[in-house]
Order: sequence, then structure tokens, then C-alpha cells
Amino acid sequence: MNFMDVRVLSTLGLSEEDIAALFRAAETIREAGDNRHAAEAAFAFQHELAMQSGNTLLPLIFRSFYSSVLVLWERFCALNGVSMLYETSVRLCRHIRDRDLSAAVAWIDYCTRETVSGSRRIYY
Repeated sequence: MNFMDVRVLSTLGLSEEDIAALFRAAETIREAGDNRHAAEAAFAFQHELAMQSGNTLLPLIFRSFYSSVLVLWERFCALNGVSMLYETSVRLCRHIRDRDLSAAVAWIDYCTRETVSGSRRIYY
């Protein structure tokens, strides 16, 4: 189980307002004008997810990797497109909204595997 899995476990008890905030954060990715802004929006989405987890350490840990994460999200957008980043985030939001823990964790695992060695690569 990775950090993201822990965050998802914690977010399944979110209010409708909290979930709407996650969807708004994901929508900001779609509205980004370029890869840099999409990367910043993706970081904001992930940070919002970490904040809503209720774990006070996760946002701090995630924030400490800001520069590295931003470079990777930017590269992801260059290689895969902002639309894929947006769709990935929205799908996670839907699983959280539906309180479907197994689907949320499976989606995170799939995306992680695809980013490392599959079709959603981040390496040139």
C-alpha cells in the first residue's frame, strides 16, 4: 500500500462538499492552458486529497517533494496529454464519490504500474 492508498482509505468518509472540492480541483487540471499549469493543478489536486485524508503528515510529505513532483507531472503531460491527467484524476474522484475503496485502490495501482512500465510513461 502506498501513500495514495492511505489517502484514499481516509477519504471515503468525506462529505459531499469535500468531494465537490476534489472534483473542482480536478477540473482545474482540464482548464490548464499548458503543461506547467496542468502540473501545478495536479499537484493542487493531490495536495487537496492529502489534506482531506485527515493525516497531518501526508500533506507535509507531499509538499516536501513539490519540485520533483511538478517536473514529473509536466513530463507526464508532455508525453500523455493534459486530458489523460484530467481523466485519471476525475476517475479517482468518482471512485471516492461512490465510496468504492477497492475500485479506488485498484485504479491507483493500475495508474502507478502504467506510469512506471506501461502506456502512461513519464520517462523519455
